[in-house]
Amino acid sequence: MKSYETLRNAVVQLGAVLTDEKRYPETFDSGFCDFAAKDGSTFRMVWDGTQGCGYLQSITADKLWKDLSPMVLDVSDDNAERMVKWLKLAKKLTKGAAKPAVKPVAKVPVKKVVTNKAKKVRI
Repeated sequence: MKSYETLRNAVVQLGAVLTDEKRYPETFDSGFCDFAAKDGSTFRMVWDGTQGCGYLQSITADKLWKDLSPMVLDVSDDNAERMVKWLKLAKKLTKGAAKPAVKPVAKVPVKKVVTNKAKKVRI
């Protein structure tokens, strides 16, 4: 679980507080850990050992975890550009600045009911 531990430690070094962690060595060393951001919000780092990738998640208003981009495939030098973007996102999450895109409730325009009542015209 070297890649998982490297990513987890990187997020901790950014200032996030580790609040929960689950490891699943029987599923190709998969695992996740929850963090508390500086503003009190929660986010998660997931390592999918079957795919060999790590990604961040943020919790939505519906209490569901939403995947955030980018995903890192490993922590090797070949992945440096993606890793930099991943770390920038982790830093925003740690500050509490990055929130998932929550679709606003669409306002349905009120239709005006037009009636064609003929006006009586007196001659």
